[in-house]
Amino acid sequence: MSKLSQALFFDRAKKPLEEIKAWNGKNPEQKLYIWGTGSVAAGAARELIRSGIQVAGCFVNVNGYNLDSRIKKLNIPIFLLDDLLQKQEHFSVVMGHSHYELAYQMEELEPVDHVWFLSGAVRDDDDITADFLKENLPQFEEVYQALADPLSRKNMAAYLNAKINYDDSWIIKDFTGPSTYFSNDVIHMEPDEVYLDLGSYDGRSLQEFLRVQQGYQKVLCVEVQPHMYEQLLEKWGQNDQIQIENIGISDHEGTDYFHFDDQSTCISKHNGESVQVTTVDLLTAPLTDVTLIKICIGNTILPILRGAELTIKKHLPKMIISAGIDQRALIDYIPFIEKAAGTGNYQYYLRFTNAVTECLTLYAIPHR
Repeated sequence: MSKLSQALFFDRAKKPLEEIKAWNGKNPEQKLYIWGTGSVAAGAARELIRSGIQVAGCFVNVNGYNLDSRIKKLNIPIFLLDDLLQKQEHFSVVMGHSHYELAYQMEELEPVDHVWFLSGAVRDDDDITADFLKENLPQFEEVYQALADPLSRKNMAAYLNAKINYDDSWIIKDFTGPSTYFSNDVIHMEPDEVYLDLGSYDGRSLQEFLRVQQGYQKVLCVEVQPHMYEQLLEKWGQNDQIQIENIGISDHEGTDYFHFDDQSTCISKHNGESVQVTTVDLLTAPLTDVTLIKICIGNTILPILRGAELTIKKHLPKMIISAGIDQRALIDYIPFIEKAAGTGNYQYYLRFTNAVTECLTLYAIPHR
């Protein structure tokens, strides 16, 4: 039996939606709330409503919260946690934000009877199932062995167990706290970085980069959503060291159809908005160096890597890649980078920025 196989548990599936439905049938008078109002909450609300489970509302415990447009469309009321607690009525909770590690604090509140996770409820993408994992186990095993440290292997096993058992508590038990793309034990930043930010969205990753960096040579931001591009221009358009492009990234130059929503941007196979696309290789051709690339664009990352093959081979940049969304991320990304860069030029690490499967991040760090 392989080392990865020894770390996997295929027989502990809880099916939380079934648990909630059974609980709801026995406790029809008790209210069920979603903690959060963003994309995770919207995904949870969608799954609950599809299953015929009534959602009493969403609640927040912070000011200035983000409200996903799908929550608005569903007309789900928003409450403050303090107001719910003051009613002294028992209720149950579905986690609706990515800080799953805080669930245990919620469980300690006297009126709260149950707290559930809906792992993977945020997206409709093809997901990792037990059957998919078993069918592709040799490839997952190769990646497991290729990882650079024990924590990466532990994180990979936790991620896969969370997926096949529908239970993100596999991640929570070893989670040491939230981190950012640029502040962790893996990546080391240099004062002259040439940073390519693919999927800049509302600029949070750029803002974090600028916060941790004492200096940098150039930043190239790419965001395909026009209104997000305008926000980026408003914030950083006057900075001569920051270039902001409104274009899609793929493995070819031309047009593609993209689907936009509050949670992600991804290529649409059937419909969507027609958008001009280019490749990383064409985008970076005028640059003399590329030292750091961050890719966080839905489930369309492999085509982006294909279009970055020459850049990877020539510059060997540090790479930060979202790996918790695409079903084939773990078994496709590392082999491609090895092929593009040459075997042995990179070390690979897996870290969670938050205690939820979607926040698994692959770090490809070049040997220097």
